[in-house]
Amino acid sequence: MAAMASPALRASLWAVAFTAVLGALIVFGSRNLAHFDAALVGYTFATLFATFGITYRYAMWLSRPPTRMYWRRGWRTFFSPRRLIGNLGRAVQRAVVEVGLNRFIFRRGAMRGLAHVLLMWGCFLAAAITFPLVWGWIHFETVPEHLERYRTYVFGLPAGEFPVGSTLAFLVFHGLV
Repeated sequence: MAAMASPALRASLWAVAFTAVLGALIVFGSRNLAHFDAALVGYTFATLFATFGITYRYAMWLSRPPTRMYWRRGWRTFFSPRRLIGNLGRAVQRAVVEVGLNRFIFRRGAMRGLAHVLLMWGCFLAAAITFPLVWGWIHFETVPEHLERYRTYVFGLPAGEFPVGSTLAFLVFHGLV
């Protein structure tokens, strides 16, 4: 029984570690929750819970002997010095063509491929906008004495300014629409 609990315990520890790191990054990135919107606490706990669940399942998957063997040998082969350059090139090509552009789905039909690409990239962009805002990693303030300009803060540090009525402002504030 103890041997059966060991992979679950290890997976739980990995999940707790990843969740704790994300929690620490939320506190750090929002400057001790100074830029954290309390109305979004439900979303934050949902992402922390999802982080725990995904990490746990992935760690459990890697705990299976065949999966662990293929995982280790795959990375060893990928990073072998004589194959590394070619492997990196193929990985970038596959990331762009197969994942980013979904070539494999376009082979089933142009409309199916287009629909999938638009849905996939919409979800990616929504996540890229939503998570940093929910976690307090990005926030906007008007520039003191220049109320027609917004200043963007990333992890509490100023990262740029833009006019309130600009195209950039429209895109930034309507990105989820």
